[in-house]
Amino acid sequence: MTNRYEDILNAAYNNFLNKTIIPLNRDEFIHNVKTDKEFSKKWKTKIIERAATYIERYDYWFLNNYETGMERNHNEIPDFDNPYYSPTPKNILEIRYGKIIGIQFF
Repeated sequence: MTNRYEDILNAAYNNFLNKTIIPLNRDEFIHNVKTDKEFSKKWKTKIIERAATYIERYDYWFLNNYETGMERNHNEIPDFDNPYYSPTPKNILEIRYGKIIGIQFF
């Protein structure tokens, strides 16, 4: 299974490499996108760290902890921190490249 966040980030970075002679490695590119608004705007790439919404966390929890008989019901709050289940991250790293959006939990 591919990681959409990484695929989008790689596409943005490869676009940068193909259109510039600036010697930035991938980590430097990410840092500049996060900290330099002009750089981010020029390369049409934005990376945002934010808290995951309840719905995003619930959907992540449900997909990773589904057991037979479970029904998706956003009104029933799961115990996100119960060690019986796979951990549910609280934060999201969101990338926007042009009109493409990808997220990664962390």
